[in-house]
Formats: sequence, C-alpha cells, structure tokens
Amino acid sequence: LPVESGKTYLLRIINAALNEELFYKIAGHSLTACTFIDSPVVSVDNLTAIATLQYTGTLSTTPTLFTIPPPRNATQIANDFNKSLKSLNSKKYLSKVPQTVDYSLHITSTFGINPSQVYNYTATPPVVASQTTNDTKAYRLAFNSTVHVVLQDTGAIAPKSLPVHLHGFNFSVVGSGVGNYDPKTNQNNFNLVDPVERNTIGVPTGGWIAFRFRADNPGVWFFHCHFEVHITGGLKMIFLVHTNKGRPSYA
Repeated sequence: LPVESGKTYLLRIINAALNEELFYKIAGHSLTACTFIDSPVVSVDNLTAIATLQYTGTLSTTPTLFTIPPPRNATQIANDFNKSLKSLNSKKYLSKVPQTVDYSLHITSTFGINPSQVYNYTATPPVVASQTTNDTKAYRLAFNSTVHVVLQDTGAIAPKSLPVHLHGFNFSVVGSGVGNYDPKTNQNNFNLVDPVERNTIGVPTGGWIAFRFRADNPGVWFFHCHFEVHITGGLKMIFLVHTNKGRPSYA
C-alpha cells in the first residue's frame, strides 16, 4: 500500500477468518480506532507490563513465586470477562438497546445423530422436492419493531461454541449463560442499560445468549452460523423486514 509521509489514512479492516481473532498493527506507527462494526469507540491509554517484585530484606534463598495463568479451557473465566464488557452509554453515545419487545423468539440449535446427506440434483427440477422439510423459516418483522432473540445450544452429540452472525443490523447482547435458559430467572439479570453492541456473537457450548435489535432496515437479512459446514447442515434462517409502507412485494 503506497503512502505519502505526513498524510492520515483511513483503513477499513475486515476479519474474514472463520472463528479466529486477529491482531493488526503497522510497525513504527500509532493507530487510532475510529469505529467498530459501525459502533462508536473511545480511545483509552493502555500499558501492559510484566514484572517481578522483590521486597527489601528478602533472603536470597527465598524462591520466586510466579503467576499461574488460567488453564487453556478456562470457560468460566472467559465467560466472566465477556459479561464484564459494557457499551459507552453516555450523553454523546446513547445505548440503543430496546426496552420493550414486539417479537420474542426462542431458537434452539443442535445436530442430531444422523449427519446431513448429499442431494443428487440432476439439473432437471423435480416435481416435488421430497428431501426438504419445513424447519426454521423466514420470520417476518414489521418495520421499526423490536426483536428479542434467545439462542439455546442443545448440542449433546457434538458440543461446540457456535459463532452466529446477523446481516443488516447490530444487536445488543443483554444476557448469556451456561446450561438451559430459564425465562423466569435469567431475564431478571438482563443488562438493559449498557450492553455491548455486536453483529456476531458466540453461543456458549451447552449454553445460551439473548440479544435485542430494532428492525429498522427493510429487506431480507441472513442469520446464520459462521461455520460453513453448519450452514449447509441447516443452521440458518432469514428475517424479512417490511418497509414502513407495509408488506413489500417480495413478501
């Protein structure tokens, strides 16, 4: 990328990886984050350092005690960190989390014992597509309505954290947990003040997440798992958002 000295450049960095976090820097330069998935950000000073403290008068024979890092599969530690994240929610950057709900969805995801099968398409459309079934389908939403979604992972056969992505919108992550979602107790702990804003989120293994968004972007929007093999297996659906003039022609 040819650049000129003294000029400021705006870079849009897209992580096109499947399920990995990437770190980006330019040697010898400082970067200023302007926005993140179309959400405002505020710069903060950060200094990360590692040091060993030795108290005056300590005997030379005293062994040095090193910090013990968390285990690689520290699920609870990772979940606690994710729950501690908050949005800015200030007078300048108001939180967009809906306080009322027009549509409430509870969606479960799992893979059965029997895997997906190959459909031998012959280029001549069959009269009846006998191998298709009516599972999760297009979900219609009125324009500017508010939507509450709970995603529950029930993968007992092949448990795995699922990264799910919603096209066309950012959503507010109001809650998450491990185990089965209980609407009587879990919703009492929802963060409706300053939740983080995302368009992609990981559903905990054997757990759940809850998010809300406002359907103010008319169109047909894909909602799917980010694992391509899971998309072919059926972990996908669409939201059909009407225009402000009512049901569109494609509905």
